[in-house]
Amino acid sequence: MLEQQVKADARRSRSKALIDNFAGQWLSLRNLHSAAPDRLAYPEFDDALREAFQRETELFIGSMLRDERGLLALLTANYTFVNERLARHYGIPNIYGNRYQRVVLNDERRFGLLGKGSILD
Repeated sequence: MLEQQVKADARRSRSKALIDNFAGQWLSLRNLHSAAPDRLAYPEFDDALREAFQRETELFIGSMLRDERGLLALLTANYTFVNERLARHYGIPNIYGNRYQRVVLNDERRFGLLGKGSILD
């Protein structure tokens, strides 16, 4: 039983490293901390939203890998992960607190990887 737990922990660790590196390098999420949107156009933008954008993308990519979804799904999936701050930004009702929840999207502009706030910045 301990051996199974150690193997599972190792898989999770490798998976997290893959997600962090993929998202950080290929998607340039590491540069998100320096994004400076126009304050007049986006007066509600703050560090909490910046962090939520990054976490949303990491959770989304992680779900794609875990579920072994293909490239088409990466670009067209109709779900994402939001906490209250991000849900408010996207106009998604009835999400409360800091815990990220998987939600089905109605706005096709938010579908897939290209619809994530971290990519659109």
